[in-house]
Amino acid sequence: AQEWARAAFSTNVTPTLLGNTANKVMLSSFRSVNDVANIRRIAKKLSPNDFKTHTGIRITGDFRPLELGEGGKIKDTKMGEETNTWSVDTYAVRLGLTRQMIVNDDLDAFVEIPRKFGRGAALKISDVFWAVVNGAEGTGFFASGNSNLDSSGAAVDNAGFKLAVNKLRVMKDANSNAIDVTPKFWVGPVALEGDADRMYQSHNLLATVLASATSKLEGEVNIYRGRYQPVSSPWLDATDTGDWYMFADPADVAAFGIAYLNGVETRPPRTE
Repeated sequence: AQEWARAAFSTNVTPTLLGNTANKVMLSSFRSVNDVANIRRIAKKLSPNDFKTHTGIRITGDFRPLELGEGGKIKDTKMGEETNTWSVDTYAVRLGLTRQMIVNDDLDAFVEIPRKFGRGAALKISDVFWAVVNGAEGTGFFASGNSNLDSSGAAVDNAGFKLAVNKLRVMKDANSNAIDVTPKFWVGPVALEGDADRMYQSHNLLATVLASATSKLEGEVNIYRGRYQPVSSPWLDATDTGDWYMFADPADVAAFGIAYLNGVETRPPRTE
């Protein structure tokens, strides 16, 4: 995105001023993409200071106090670890415009270019992040062996929420001790967005009940109202539209992380 600012304003007497203006337009467009804001809510932010492969470590073990032994002796426990590797990559794109092209742009069409770059940068973040989420089932992260996968095709309703919440709440660590994870976000495709919003906002759910060949509507109390914030993404529609997730607060137990070099999500423009 910075290349456009430099190409457009390199022959102008105020390249820094105009370059900063273009950058503000790009930043505004970047922040206007709702999906990136949702990713910030459900993923833990990582801040590496280089491009090397990093190893994430999660300490495991039983750290509960044990009853003192004879003579007041403190008993030992064991500590282990779970690891995963990750790194940051660089993404860039450049558009070259000549001075003649800019001068001849009597329709001001090029004014939209900074906005396009800003949105494009945000959309790329979604491309990369949701590709990891969509591929997590295939790589074994979501697996029956990890007790975090259900293949019954649960609907977004009281029964489906009960199944998902119970599965997350009773998860255990490697020592078979309860982790005590509380879900905070419902995450799923746009196709199920309306159902998730209904579960979050409605006091009652309507269900069709057949009685003597006559249909009637009966109310069902929504016991999960206001409990799990809906987060939907069109990037999840590319897979099975019946797939949806329950995520905990990433500040407590994060399922996924997103890394920015030195923790910087945006940077000021370069001027040459």
